[in-house]
Amino acid sequence: MGEFFCIYYKENQGGYSNVSNYHEAKGYLEKIHSVYKRENRMEEWRSLMAELRESNKRRRRMIEILDSLEGQSQKSKRQKIIDM
Repeated sequence: MGEFFCIYYKENQGGYSNVSNYHEAKGYLEKIHSVYKRENRMEEWRSLMAELRESNKRRRRMIEILDSLEGQSQKSKRQKIIDM
């Protein structure tokens, strides 16, 4: 699923240069994250995030969104520890 997002994102990267569209990308990434989490494929999620970080390293707002998504991932990890 992440591969499809990367292909879509790369083909439409010009469309995501507008900051307001980053939130659209965030919505897609949140869905992808939930699928990866459910399927126990978090290593692939981390790889996808690393690839997106590298390709967007000059886009400060996109990096902030990626940070927030990784924060969600860290929160869920902390929540699992608390629930134990």
